[in-house]
Amino acid sequence: MARILTLGMAVLDHVFQLPAFPESGEKYRAESYRAQIGGPATVAALAIQRLGGSASLCARLGEDANSRTIMAELDAAGVDWSPSVVLPGAVAPVSAVYIDEDGERQIVNFRGKDLAVSADMLSESLLDGVDAVLLDPRWPEGAERLAALAARRGIPSVLDAESDLEALEGAMALCTHIAFSTQGLRSYSGEEDVVLGLKYCAERFKAWLGVTHGEKGVIYLDQGGVAHVAAFAVRTLDTLGAGDVWHGAFALGLGEGRSVFQAVRFANAAAGLKCMNGTGQEALPGREETLALMTGGGTLH
Repeated sequence: MARILTLGMAVLDHVFQLPAFPESGEKYRAESYRAQIGGPATVAALAIQRLGGSASLCARLGEDANSRTIMAELDAAGVDWSPSVVLPGAVAPVSAVYIDEDGERQIVNFRGKDLAVSADMLSESLLDGVDAVLLDPRWPEGAERLAALAARRGIPSVLDAESDLEALEGAMALCTHIAFSTQGLRSYSGEEDVVLGLKYCAERFKAWLGVTHGEKGVIYLDQGGVAHVAAFAVRTLDTLGAGDVWHGAFALGLGEGRSVFQAVRFANAAAGLKCMNGTGQEALPGREETLALMTGGGTLH
Protein backbone atom coordinates (compact mmCIF):
# COMPACT_ATOMS: atom_id res chain seq x y z
CA MET A 1 0.00 0.00 0.00
CA ALA A 2 1.53 3.30 -1.09
CA ARG A 3 1.65 6.11 1.46
CA ILE A 4 1.01 9.63 0.21
CA LEU A 5 1.54 12.82 2.21
CA THR A 6 -0.61 15.77 1.15
CA LEU A 7 0.03 19.35 2.24
CA GLY A 8 -2.26 22.35 2.08
CA MET A 9 -5.73 23.45 3.02
CA ALA A 10 -8.27 21.88 5.34
CA VAL A 11 -11.63 23.68 5.40
CA LEU A 12 -15.13 23.10 6.67
CA ASP A 13 -17.55 23.45 3.75
CA HIS A 14 -21.22 24.36 4.15
CA VAL A 15 -22.79 23.02 0.96
CA PHE A 16 -26.16 24.23 -0.36
CA GLN A 17 -27.95 22.60 -3.30
CA LEU A 18 -29.95 25.20 -5.28
CA PRO A 19 -32.03 25.12 -8.48
CA ALA A 20 -29.92 28.04 -9.78
CA PHE A 21 -27.19 30.34 -8.50
CA PRO A 22 -28.27 33.52 -6.61
CA GLU A 23 -28.37 36.59 -8.84
CA SER A 24 -29.49 39.37 -6.52
CA GLY A 25 -29.61 40.46 -2.89
CA GLU A 26 -32.60 38.49 -1.64
CA LYS A 27 -33.40 35.25 0.17
CA TYR A 28 -33.03 31.91 -1.61
CA ARG A 29 -34.23 28.50 -0.45
CA ALA A 30 -31.82 25.57 -0.65
CA GLU A 31 -33.09 22.13 -1.64
CA SER A 32 -30.53 20.44 0.61
CA TYR A 33 -27.66 21.25 2.96
CA ARG A 34 -24.68 19.42 4.34
CA ALA A 35 -21.47 20.24 6.19
CA GLN A 36 -18.34 18.44 4.99
CA ILE A 37 -14.58 18.84 5.12
CA GLY A 38 -12.83 20.15 2.03
CA GLY A 39 -9.77 21.89 0.69
CA PRO A 40 -7.61 20.55 -2.15
CA ALA A 41 -5.11 18.66 0.01
CA THR A 42 -7.84 17.34 2.30
CA VAL A 43 -10.13 16.02 -0.44
CA ALA A 44 -7.10 14.52 -2.14
CA ALA A 45 -6.18 12.72 1.09
CA LEU A 46 -9.72 11.40 1.48
CA ALA A 47 -9.66 10.21 -2.13
CA ILE A 48 -6.29 8.49 -1.68
CA GLN A 49 -7.63 6.62 1.32
CA ARG A 50 -10.71 5.45 -0.62
CA LEU A 51 -8.57 4.46 -3.61
CA GLY A 52 -6.54 2.01 -1.58
CA GLY A 53 -3.67 4.20 -0.48
CA SER A 54 -2.56 5.35 2.95
CA ALA A 55 -3.05 9.12 3.30
CA SER A 56 -1.47 11.61 5.68
CA LEU A 57 -2.37 15.31 5.74
CA CYS A 58 -0.24 18.28 6.75
CA ALA A 59 -2.67 21.19 7.11
CA ARG A 60 -2.81 24.35 9.22
CA LEU A 61 -5.45 24.27 11.93
CA GLY A 62 -6.39 25.85 15.23
CA GLU A 63 -8.29 24.83 18.35
CA ASP A 64 -11.63 26.31 17.27
CA ALA A 65 -14.84 24.36 16.68
CA ASN A 66 -14.30 24.16 12.92
CA SER A 67 -10.80 22.72 13.43
CA ARG A 68 -12.13 20.11 15.86
CA THR A 69 -14.81 19.10 13.37
CA ILE A 70 -12.22 18.75 10.62
CA MET A 71 -9.99 16.60 12.84
CA ALA A 72 -12.88 14.33 13.83
CA GLU A 73 -13.92 13.83 10.20
CA LEU A 74 -10.35 12.99 9.20
CA ASP A 75 -10.15 10.46 12.04
CA ALA A 76 -13.38 8.85 10.89
CA ALA A 77 -12.06 8.59 7.31
CA GLY A 78 -8.79 6.99 8.42
CA VAL A 79 -6.62 9.91 7.31
CA ASP A 80 -3.62 10.61 9.56
CA TRP A 81 -3.62 14.35 10.30
CA SER A 82 -0.82 14.21 12.88
CA PRO A 83 1.63 16.01 10.52
CA SER A 84 -0.63 19.08 10.67
CA VAL A 85 0.43 22.30 12.37
CA VAL A 86 -2.07 23.25 15.09
CA LEU A 87 -1.74 26.70 16.67
CA PRO A 88 -3.70 27.97 19.71
CA GLY A 89 -5.86 30.92 18.72
CA ALA A 90 -5.88 30.06 15.03
CA VAL A 91 -9.19 29.73 13.17
CA ALA A 92 -9.70 27.11 10.47
CA PRO A 93 -10.89 28.07 6.98
CA VAL A 94 -14.61 27.84 6.20
CA SER A 95 -16.58 28.02 2.92
CA ALA A 96 -20.13 28.43 1.67
CA VAL A 97 -20.60 26.28 -1.45
CA TYR A 98 -23.56 26.65 -3.83
CA ILE A 99 -24.25 23.80 -6.29
CA ASP A 100 -26.83 24.25 -9.05
CA GLU A 101 -28.94 21.60 -10.79
CA ASP A 102 -26.26 21.14 -13.48
CA GLY A 103 -23.62 20.26 -10.89
CA GLU A 104 -21.67 23.51 -11.28
CA ARG A 105 -20.56 25.41 -8.19
CA GLN A 106 -19.92 28.81 -6.64
CA ILE A 107 -17.72 29.12 -3.56
CA VAL A 108 -17.24 31.88 -0.98
CA ASN A 109 -14.22 31.09 1.16
CA PHE A 110 -12.73 32.50 4.37
CA ARG A 111 -9.13 31.24 4.46
CA GLY A 112 -8.79 31.23 8.22
CA LYS A 113 -7.08 33.45 10.76
CA ASP A 114 -3.66 33.37 12.45
CA LEU A 115 -2.65 30.13 10.73
CA ALA A 116 1.02 29.19 10.50
CA VAL A 117 2.97 30.97 7.76
CA SER A 118 6.53 29.75 8.27
CA ALA A 119 7.16 26.07 7.48
CA ASP A 120 10.39 25.75 9.46
CA MET A 121 8.73 23.22 11.77
CA LEU A 122 8.34 20.70 8.92
CA SER A 123 11.12 18.12 9.32
CA GLU A 124 12.44 15.50 6.94
CA SER A 125 11.11 12.79 9.25
CA LEU A 126 7.63 13.58 7.92
CA LEU A 127 8.71 11.72 4.78
CA ASP A 128 9.65 8.47 6.52
CA GLY A 129 7.78 5.72 4.68
CA VAL A 130 6.21 8.18 2.19
CA ASP A 131 6.08 7.17 -1.49
CA ALA A 132 4.95 10.53 -2.96
CA VAL A 133 3.84 13.97 -1.81
CA LEU A 134 1.07 16.20 -3.11
CA LEU A 135 1.14 19.95 -2.52
CA ASP A 136 -1.79 22.32 -2.95
CA PRO A 137 -1.32 26.10 -3.49
CA ARG A 138 -2.85 27.28 -0.21
CA TRP A 139 0.38 27.21 1.85
CA PRO A 140 3.25 28.34 -0.44
CA GLU A 141 5.90 28.26 2.31
CA GLY A 142 4.90 24.72 3.28
CA ALA A 143 4.81 23.59 -0.35
CA GLU A 144 8.34 24.85 -1.01
CA ARG A 145 9.67 23.35 2.20
CA LEU A 146 8.14 19.91 1.56
CA ALA A 147 9.16 19.94 -2.10
CA ALA A 148 12.76 20.55 -1.02
CA LEU A 149 12.60 17.72 1.51
CA ALA A 150 11.09 15.38 -1.08
CA ALA A 151 13.79 16.28 -3.59
CA ARG A 152 16.42 15.43 -0.99
CA ARG A 153 14.79 12.02 -0.50
CA GLY A 154 14.20 11.40 -4.23
CA ILE A 155 10.44 11.14 -3.67
CA PRO A 156 7.98 12.21 -6.40
CA SER A 157 6.36 15.54 -5.59
CA VAL A 158 3.18 16.73 -7.32
CA LEU A 159 2.07 20.35 -7.26
CA ASP A 160 -1.63 21.13 -7.72
CA ALA A 161 -1.06 24.31 -9.76
CA GLU A 162 -4.51 25.80 -9.52
CA SER A 163 -3.99 29.38 -8.34
CA ASP A 164 -1.61 31.89 -6.71
CA LEU A 165 1.22 30.47 -8.80
CA GLU A 166 3.55 33.46 -8.57
CA ALA A 167 3.90 32.69 -4.86
CA LEU A 168 4.62 29.04 -5.68
CA GLU A 169 7.58 29.47 -8.03
CA GLY A 170 9.96 28.20 -5.37
CA ALA A 171 7.98 24.97 -5.07
CA MET A 172 7.54 24.75 -8.85
CA ALA A 173 11.31 24.80 -9.29
CA LEU A 174 11.66 21.83 -6.93
CA CYS A 175 8.69 19.59 -7.78
CA THR A 176 8.97 16.58 -10.07
CA HIS A 177 5.41 16.97 -11.45
CA ILE A 178 3.31 20.12 -11.95
CA ALA A 179 -0.35 19.55 -12.81
CA PHE A 180 -2.08 22.81 -13.80
CA SER A 181 -5.75 23.61 -13.95
CA THR A 182 -6.71 25.27 -17.23
CA GLN A 183 -7.34 28.57 -15.47
CA GLY A 184 -4.12 28.34 -13.47
CA LEU A 185 -2.03 27.66 -16.57
CA ARG A 186 -3.58 30.51 -18.55
CA SER A 187 -3.17 32.94 -15.68
CA TYR A 188 0.47 32.03 -15.12
CA SER A 189 1.62 31.72 -18.74
CA GLY A 190 -0.57 34.41 -20.32
CA GLU A 191 -1.35 31.94 -23.13
CA GLU A 192 -4.90 31.03 -24.13
CA ASP A 193 -3.69 27.89 -25.88
CA VAL A 194 -2.83 25.28 -23.24
CA VAL A 195 -0.05 23.69 -25.30
CA LEU A 196 1.67 27.05 -25.70
CA GLY A 197 1.16 27.60 -21.98
CA LEU A 198 2.84 24.30 -21.15
CA LYS A 199 5.74 25.10 -23.47
CA TYR A 200 6.12 28.49 -21.78
CA CYS A 201 6.43 26.71 -18.44
CA ALA A 202 8.82 24.12 -19.87
CA GLU A 203 11.31 26.93 -20.49
CA ARG A 204 11.26 27.69 -16.75
CA PHE A 205 10.82 24.39 -14.94
CA LYS A 206 12.33 20.92 -15.28
CA ALA A 207 9.26 19.10 -13.94
CA TRP A 208 6.78 16.98 -15.85
CA LEU A 209 4.09 19.44 -16.97
CA GLY A 210 0.43 18.71 -17.60
CA VAL A 211 -2.96 20.40 -17.51
CA THR A 212 -6.35 19.03 -16.53
CA HIS A 213 -8.76 20.20 -19.21
CA GLY A 214 -12.15 19.18 -17.79
CA GLU A 215 -14.20 16.92 -20.04
CA LYS A 216 -11.46 17.22 -22.67
CA GLY A 217 -9.12 15.15 -20.52
CA VAL A 218 -5.46 15.82 -19.74
CA ILE A 219 -2.76 17.27 -21.98
CA TYR A 220 0.91 16.99 -21.09
CA LEU A 221 4.35 17.37 -22.60
CA ASP A 222 6.10 14.09 -23.36
CA GLN A 223 9.72 14.03 -24.52
CA GLY A 224 9.34 17.10 -26.68
CA GLY A 225 5.89 16.14 -27.96
CA VAL A 226 2.35 16.63 -26.74
CA ALA A 227 0.31 13.77 -25.27
CA HIS A 228 -3.44 13.68 -24.67
CA VAL A 229 -5.33 11.31 -22.38
CA ALA A 230 -9.08 11.51 -22.91
CA ALA A 231 -11.53 11.89 -20.06
CA PHE A 232 -13.95 9.07 -19.37
CA ALA A 233 -17.52 9.79 -20.48
CA VAL A 234 -19.79 9.90 -17.43
CA ARG A 235 -23.02 11.61 -16.47
CA THR A 236 -22.05 14.56 -14.26
CA LEU A 237 -23.98 15.26 -11.07
CA ASP A 238 -21.45 17.39 -9.17
CA THR A 239 -17.99 18.66 -10.14
CA LEU A 240 -17.10 19.88 -6.62
CA GLY A 241 -13.77 18.37 -5.62
CA ALA A 242 -13.20 16.53 -8.91
CA GLY A 243 -9.87 18.27 -9.49
CA ASP A 244 -8.76 17.44 -5.95
CA VAL A 245 -9.67 13.79 -6.49
CA TRP A 246 -7.69 13.85 -9.75
CA HIS A 247 -4.55 15.17 -8.06
CA GLY A 248 -4.85 12.67 -5.20
CA ALA A 249 -5.28 9.76 -7.59
CA PHE A 250 -2.40 10.97 -9.78
CA ALA A 251 -0.05 11.21 -6.79
CA LEU A 252 -1.17 7.77 -5.62
CA GLY A 253 -0.53 6.34 -9.08
CA LEU A 254 2.99 7.73 -9.08
CA GLY A 255 3.56 6.50 -5.54
CA GLU A 256 2.51 3.02 -6.64
CA GLY A 257 5.09 3.11 -9.41
CA ARG A 258 2.73 3.57 -12.35
CA SER A 259 3.92 5.26 -15.52
CA VAL A 260 2.79 8.84 -16.04
CA PHE A 261 0.31 7.68 -18.70
CA GLN A 262 -1.24 5.07 -16.41
CA ALA A 263 -1.26 7.48 -13.45
CA VAL A 264 -3.15 10.02 -15.59
CA ARG A 265 -5.68 7.40 -16.75
CA PHE A 266 -6.17 6.28 -13.14
CA ALA A 267 -6.72 9.90 -12.09
CA ASN A 268 -9.09 10.57 -15.00
CA ALA A 269 -11.20 7.56 -14.03
CA ALA A 270 -11.32 8.56 -10.35
CA ALA A 271 -12.28 12.16 -11.14
CA GLY A 272 -14.94 11.04 -13.61
CA LEU A 273 -16.51 8.71 -11.07
CA LYS A 274 -16.52 11.48 -8.47
CA CYS A 275 -18.48 13.70 -10.88
CA MET A 276 -20.94 10.89 -11.55
CA ASN A 277 -21.39 9.84 -7.92
CA GLY A 278 -22.49 13.25 -6.62
CA THR A 279 -21.36 15.19 -3.56
CA GLY A 280 -19.80 14.39 -0.21
CA GLN A 281 -17.35 11.76 0.93
CA GLU A 282 -19.62 8.94 -0.19
CA ALA A 283 -19.14 10.17 -3.77
CA LEU A 284 -15.40 9.45 -3.62
CA PRO A 285 -14.73 6.37 -5.75
CA GLY A 286 -13.25 3.13 -4.50
CA ARG A 287 -10.32 1.34 -6.03
CA GLU A 288 -12.23 -1.50 -7.69
CA GLU A 289 -14.72 0.74 -9.52
CA THR A 290 -11.92 3.04 -10.64
CA LEU A 291 -9.86 0.17 -12.05
CA ALA A 292 -13.02 -1.26 -13.66
CA LEU A 293 -13.68 2.02 -15.49
CA MET A 294 -10.06 2.12 -16.65
CA THR A 295 -10.34 -1.42 -17.99
CA GLY A 296 -13.76 -1.04 -19.58
CA GLY A 297 -13.32 2.51 -20.82
CA GLY A 298 -17.02 2.79 -21.49
CA THR A 299 -19.70 5.39 -20.82
CA LEU A 300 -21.39 5.31 -17.42
CA HIS A 301 -24.85 6.72 -16.71
